[in-house]
Amino acid sequence: MRWLACIITCLLLSAPAQAAWKAASSDNFIVYSDGSDSELLSFTQRVERFDQVLRIMTGLNAPPAPVKVRIYLVGSDSVVHELDFSHRGHLAGFYAARISGGIAVVNRTRAHNEFAMDGEIVLYHEYSHHYMEQYFPAAYPIWYQEGFAEYFAPTKFDKDGVVEVGKVEMPRLPALYNEEWLSTQQLMTATLDNLPEKQWNQFYAQGWLLTHYLFSTPARHDQFKEYLHLRAQGVAHEEALQKAFNLTDEQLGKELHKYFGKGTVLVKLLTAASLKQVPTVSLRTLSQPEADCLLPTVHVELGVSDTDKTKLLEQVRATAKHLPGNEYAQVMLGEAEARYGDAARARELLQAQVEATPDNRAALLSLAALELQADQADHEARLAADRRARKLAVKANKLDSNDPEALYFFYLSFMHEDNGPSQNAIAALAQAYNNLPQFQPFALAQARQDLHDGKPDSAVAELKPIAYSPHGGKYAQKMRAWIEDIQAKKSPALADSTAEEPSDNAK
Repeated sequence: MRWLACIITCLLLSAPAQAAWKAASSDNFIVYSDGSDSELLSFTQRVERFDQVLRIMTGLNAPPAPVKVRIYLVGSDSVVHELDFSHRGHLAGFYAARISGGIAVVNRTRAHNEFAMDGEIVLYHEYSHHYMEQYFPAAYPIWYQEGFAEYFAPTKFDKDGVVEVGKVEMPRLPALYNEEWLSTQQLMTATLDNLPEKQWNQFYAQGWLLTHYLFSTPARHDQFKEYLHLRAQGVAHEEALQKAFNLTDEQLGKELHKYFGKGTVLVKLLTAASLKQVPTVSLRTLSQPEADCLLPTVHVELGVSDTDKTKLLEQVRATAKHLPGNEYAQVMLGEAEARYGDAARARELLQAQVEATPDNRAALLSLAALELQADQADHEARLAADRRARKLAVKANKLDSNDPEALYFFYLSFMHEDNGPSQNAIAALAQAYNNLPQFQPFALAQARQDLHDGKPDSAVAELKPIAYSPHGGKYAQKMRAWIEDIQAKKSPALADSTAEEPSDNAK
């Protein structure tokens, strides 16, 4: 049998070892990957430099946002597809705003040719949206929201430290060369939900081209700021275009065709000297239990469709079964049971974990959410549950004073009190919203609170980014109708509007 033992030993030695999951932390990001350390370090430095590029190009001097974006680097499109709520087709990456912050899932494999869109390009596109919503929240024309993201998506970092900004986004060129163009009136006033899906590629491509034209033509860029100002005041597109640009739609269309017809576009070059020194990145290796629970936990957090709930719950239960008593597994299982399974079991698991590890912020917040959401027999029971949630939120806040989830739960815990939210609770909501304006329920809650407090103009400003979200669909339409009601009536009574909450996949 010695020969058999020898064969087994050789097979074990030759089998590839499972790569360890690592986490890289920087000023703006936490990046998880089971790839190589060098790849993870290089990637994290690039996304930090990309943030610097956006700051330079928009003149931003603000410190990093209080809530870091989490990025999960995975090895294939199939993993991206599995974690995506809607299971869209070929997908190299996606982004979602959740109550704990922005989350991106990205295939780290680079594109094989320049006409393919890889995960890093998708990430730059989505982070550009995140950046705009974080630091410059406002109602922008949808073509510009997408054009801004498309303009920065192909940013290239050369080996000599030079950064190329405004490169041609090759995957968009076929639409510009081969398909009929939208009129500038269509482009600048349409929303994606009132355009046929077959025209979306054209919309994105022309949005990129018009944004590129404006960034590359200083005089026009200044006029564009005036156009945005006029549109924000309610001036119709045609009038705003004439006043700001002294152009009709037909004339602007001709300028855009002429700009494209040159065959070259202006690429801005940022030298290494114009960027900060190499971003500081710290690496740590996840323990095996944390690594085993990493993707299932984020899958639970991202959410799944009704048809996938049972499948995900079974997967989580199986993972937790192999990690009995482990805190990562217990919180993961508790959260999954609370969302998709046995709420009583979830309470038992989370309560036990809070007692065992009082500084486990995830357990504290998951239990607080359960207390806030659970049905109660009467008003007194409701108040008791809310107050238990409040204590948990306070403990979580002490562990991280910037955590928007803890701040928001603290605010929600006052909803059934006779006197309503305290001033501290109202301040907590404002901080949660300021820390993470991308998360639509925060904006909606802040707008309702402002309406209640007699601040309709503030409420409108908070609702507009939702109302003009590129993929807002029917929910965005309802927000636009609500804004019209507020502007017409300016009534605090609208704080109790029956406008639906955003669905999970819209958050």
